[in-house]
Amino acid sequence: MKHSLLFIVFLYFSVSALAQRNISIEISAGAISSFSTATNSVDGSKVPMDNSIGANAGLSLLFPISEKWDLYSEFGFYRNGMRNEIKNPTNEFYLFRSLVPPAYTPSFSIGGRYNFTIKKQDFYVQPGLTLSTSTSLGAMNGFEGSGESSLQQINRIGTAIRVDVGKKFMTKKENYFLVGLRYQQGITGLNNYTNPLMSNSVQIGEVTQVTKGSYFGIFVGYGLNTGNWRKSSKK
Repeated sequence: MKHSLLFIVFLYFSVSALAQRNISIEISAGAISSFSTATNSVDGSKVPMDNSIGANAGLSLLFPISEKWDLYSEFGFYRNGMRNEIKNPTNEFYLFRSLVPPAYTPSFSIGGRYNFTIKKQDFYVQPGLTLSTSTSLGAMNGFEGSGESSLQQINRIGTAIRVDVGKKFMTKKENYFLVGLRYQQGITGLNNYTNPLMSNSVQIGEVTQVTKGSYFGIFVGYGLNTGNWRKSSKK
């Protein structure tokens, strides 16, 4: 998988270097809600999780391949769903966590962007594939008989499908601002996070949390048209 990722990156930049069309560089950032699922070992039921808000950001290159389509690649990061907390409004139990997962997950995305116009307004839809890295911290003992937490890799690199829907606001120099919505659906798992389930200071079971890199969010950004750099150099 690692060699395939490097090949995709090399192929993309090689094609871009030979391209005659203008390449765009985008910087984007936004707020997302990362999803995770959790299972209770006591009865096998699903445990509701509170998907708190975190950040998502990326640096992208876009290469036009036709009048409507661009090829894009992005290096970025998004909030780690392992940071989600359990929903427990009655306070009958709680999770004891002796491991603190990384706050963010690095990612690489590649795909296509379809540009279209509605009533002279510029929009786009951008489907793609995302590769994300996972983390393994092993097990760590708790305190006073509270058991131990364990963070293990399911896959070193997980895959997900991502779709962006955005609106572009062009400037006079053909640069642009953008705003949009993003949804990423994990396909393969990233991590298992197992923690003791406590009630009245007694461990009554375990909760195993699983992430696949799924999230939903909003973003804003700015795009630079590199064709302007060539025009400036000719003056």
